[in-house]
Amino acid sequence: MSVRVGLVGTGHWARTVHAESLSSYGAVDFVGIWGRNSVEREDLARKFATISFESYEDLLAGVDVVDFAIAPEAQRGFAVRAALSGKSLLLEKPLALTVADASCLVRAVSDAGVRAVVFLTRLFDPVRSRWLAEQFDQGWTSARAVHCSSALVGGSPYAACAWRQAGGALWDIGPHVLSQLVPVLGPIDSVRVTSYEKRGITELSFWHEGGGESTARMTLHGDPVDGQDWIEFSDGRESRRSPMVPMDFVHSHTLAMRALIEGGEPGDPHLVGLPYGVGASLESIRVLSVVESVMAGGYRSDERVAIGGMS
Repeated sequence: MSVRVGLVGTGHWARTVHAESLSSYGAVDFVGIWGRNSVEREDLARKFATISFESYEDLLAGVDVVDFAIAPEAQRGFAVRAALSGKSLLLEKPLALTVADASCLVRAVSDAGVRAVVFLTRLFDPVRSRWLAEQFDQGWTSARAVHCSSALVGGSPYAACAWRQAGGALWDIGPHVLSQLVPVLGPIDSVRVTSYEKRGITELSFWHEGGGESTARMTLHGDPVDGQDWIEFSDGRESRRSPMVPMDFVHSHTLAMRALIEGGEPGDPHLVGLPYGVGASLESIRVLSVVESVMAGGYRSDERVAIGGMS
């Protein structure tokens, strides 16, 4: 019997990635869609030959898994209700925009005993995830991450996205960067903000509990290295850079759904050890929240701030 999945969200990402994946993945029954915009909901349901649910409660009553493709500030409330209804969750990043909201969601998942996976696209891209798993236990001591996107440049389908405009690259790209740095170099102990521009480039330095150091350069507004997306690990003698290949987001979503359905031991060995659970996402939000707190209070580019001290 197929797992019944309902989609929450009707925007561009929901339409071009989530719905495309659910409609083609034979292991699930794409039961239907719910979203606040009834016109987009009906249109999406017609396109994928599925049900347009009139209410969120109706969707919850008819599914085993809820797949979210909505803004992070809305995700927490709907996901908590789904968890407490006994549904498994496929969540978007960032999990939430505050430590309090993320903690609330993590507690609900734990209390309800349901499965939850965060759809961090690079962790479910076969080429990138396999490469990342190969970096475990290699003795790397430092890393550089560069992720330059044009998501908020005019003409992008995400250019009008309110939460991306408000949070910039920190909240959109930051979860991706941390999900790749942390499993190799370890949890982050402290951070320094070199620059933080919601309409420009954000540059951060991290110190990891195991003694490693890393840097991240991120933007959603494009720059001379627009389109680059890589991480390079080093031990002072040699270095290895992640492959830069086109992303198949639909396939990555299918692999994320498969990991959720299969539970603790996903069928892809290279996914083992990657931080796609809600607990790991909560820790990344602690780090990102510290950066925001530093910026809100003013900062010096030479100031190193402990994560535990401000989160």
